Amino acid sequence: MLGSYDDCVQFLEDNDAFGAEDVLFLWFGNSITNLPWKTAADLINHLLCTKSRRAKLLLSVDGCRNEELILSAYDLPGSQSRRFMQNGLIHANEVLGDKVFDCADWDFKGSWDPVSAMHNSYHVAKRNLIVQVDGQIVPFTKGEKLHGIMSGKWDSEIVGRLCEAAGVTLELNWTRPVDKFGKSMTLVWMKTY
Repeated sequence: MLGSYDDCVQFLEDNDAFGAEDVLFLWFGNSITNLPWKTAADLINHLLCTKSRRAKLLLSVDGCRNEELILSAYDLPGSQSRRFMQNGLIHANEVLGDKVFDCADWDFKGSWDPVSAMHNSYHVAKRNLIVQVDGQIVPFTKGEKLHGIMSGKWDSEIVGRLCEAAGVTLELNWTRPVDKFGKSMTLVWMKTY
């Protein structure tokens, strides 16, 4: 299936191919933590709280809270994160049909926020810039940040709060400690009320 998470929800609502069968979603990857909190809760609610069938979700998210490990993972020695972030500027140019953003004008900065349990990646202006987008002039001062990517690191407590916000029951939760980056990997089994 090719599409957004919303497309998946709509497909399940519109498609009778599953009948009244139970649906199990396997979500291995941290992409749900890249969504704003309310969006993530609403998505889980829509996936699991269907009218015509029972649905469950097996969810795996990264729960590492070690700042040193997180920062090093997003700023690898080979500059992979920097190059990945530049794809956003390149894509924006393609969408706008013009070279509005010059990658040479932007640096990369990552930061960890333990309060929100989010790693944020930014484009940082290397100098004062004037960018024109759709006829609008947008100035950037040297050092100003343009948000690119966020990635949550949700431990068991945060996942429990997400389930509560989504209106679903956390049925089973376990973590598997390891010595590397995914140290607090959380796996969750949820069911609807």
